Amino acid sequence: MAGAMPAVSSIGGLVSAGGSLLKGRMTANTLNAQAEMQRVQAEEALQAGQYNAFRQELVAKQALGRAAAAYGAAGITSGSTSAQSVLMAGAMNAELDRQNIIHGSEINAINHENQASLDEFGGNSALEGSYFSAIGSVLGGSSSLAGGILTSGTGSENPTSMTSADLTSSENDALKTNLNRLNPSLLGEQEGLGM
Repeated sequence: MAGAMPAVSSIGGLVSAGGSLLKGRMTANTLNAQAEMQRVQAEEALQAGQYNAFRQELVAKQALGRAAAAYGAAGITSGSTSAQSVLMAGAMNAELDRQNIIHGSEINAINHENQASLDEFGGNSALEGSYFSAIGSVLGGSSSLAGGILTSGTGSENPTSMTSADLTSSENDALKTNLNRLNPSLLGEQEGLGM
């Protein structure tokens, strides 16, 4: 049973590596979906800003038209300096309101775009981090396998006196596979030792 533990540890390392890769991919997919949603919201913010600015312009023109009509009804001519000043000030304020609406929507869109970029960066980072975590899991499982094989099985005080006869066939195969991954030239040396 003690001989099986290193193999189980090696398998555990591979499963952990697979889990790390899956977690990284899922996190990246989630963050990329959020980034896409932020870009859609940025576009919607710009469109809403254009609509609201147009609506503001219509409301302002109607208000200025009513003011001009009220001046005319009161007997004030449209050429009057004071009437023109009031109507011009109203028109300028209406234009400033329209531009503020557009500017606010642009700021909102920029914020959504920035968040989209951050989400994409987070997705890429999660994916890259999962690669390093997976590599660490595989290497950790391999070192557990190699260390477990060298210290188990014989009951001997000296683990270096262990021979291939002390290993099960599957442990022997697992050791060859893992050593070959670490250094392919070792496999030839193992064969010469009767492993």
